[in-house]
Amino acid sequence: MDGVSFAPQLRGERGKPREWVLVHHDPRPGWGKEAYTKLDRWARDKRYKLYQEGELYDIAADVLEQNAIPIGEGSADAEAARGTLQRVLDELI
Repeated sequence: MDGVSFAPQLRGERGKPREWVLVHHDPRPGWGKEAYTKLDRWARDKRYKLYQEGELYDIAADVLEQNAIPIGEGSADAEAARGTLQRVLDELI
């Protein structure tokens, strides 16, 4: 299991916070879950969110995630975020 201590921040020190988070969302853990197969996994930074299926959203501009950014059609920042977040997904899932 991957992990980074946030103890330095608790002590008021800078620490080494990540620039991204990885989320695994199982909306129905425990019993009865075999009837419900929808799992969501995504990586995100402060601005962008990339789902495991490949949809990238600019959360700052599209809070409701209604307009995915097509591959190669985003800004330079969006495409850089796509690359970084995809590496996170590839390495940790």
